[in-house]
Amino acid sequence: VVDYTQSAVSIPTGIDRMEFVIDSALGQLVRVQGQVEIIIDGFLELSGGVGFESSTRTVTLSDTGDTLSAETLLFGGSDLTGFVGIRDSDNNPAMGLKLTDVDLGLALFTGEVDGVQKKWLSVKTSVGGAELVGLDTDAGFEASIANVVVALNLTLTEGESRVVDFTNAPVNVPTGKDPIVLDFDGADGVLVQAEAAISLVVSEFFHVEGSLAFTTENETVTLNDGST
Repeated sequence: VVDYTQSAVSIPTGIDRMEFVIDSALGQLVRVQGQVEIIIDGFLELSGGVGFESSTRTVTLSDTGDTLSAETLLFGGSDLTGFVGIRDSDNNPAMGLKLTDVDLGLALFTGEVDGVQKKWLSVKTSVGGAELVGLDTDAGFEASIANVVVALNLTLTEGESRVVDFTNAPVNVPTGKDPIVLDFDGADGVLVQAEAAISLVVSEFFHVEGSLAFTTENETVTLNDGST
């Protein structure tokens, strides 16, 4: 493909000019982003900024530091709002899950290691609020989730324990607005991290609210004999 990093091309558009500054290291590149509104049969609604990219990137694996050329799919979203559920005759949400302020950055890498095709998945997402609507509030049942943050850095191939190490080459995921940066440290190994604030009320008998967090990752610990 053409490498525009050394000599950018300026294309007249009739009003302004558009600059091509595309790195050929990304290989065959397809990148699309913008604002969307999706409605599927009144059951699923989604609106906000989205972005998509298909390219080839050099990725570094944890532990060994091996590098490989990987086919890369990026998908992102910003300031997304959505509803999944059933609407009433006036087209108002009747029962389902309402989401607000959703940001998402996802990367799927596919590459060959020692003749074997392998895959890795990395995700960062946050949800400002998630609310169950259409519940019988007169019966005293209420549930909501806020400030949800999820981070994943995984291998999708059985027998492969290494993950992608982004410390020296973070990946910017297009979202339609500001990109989401994937910058996981491969030294943490397989990473699953989630946190959220929850509120649950069941009539006057049960009420719980607070913050929850969960993390699984590699840590180096020192034993009482000094070994690690």
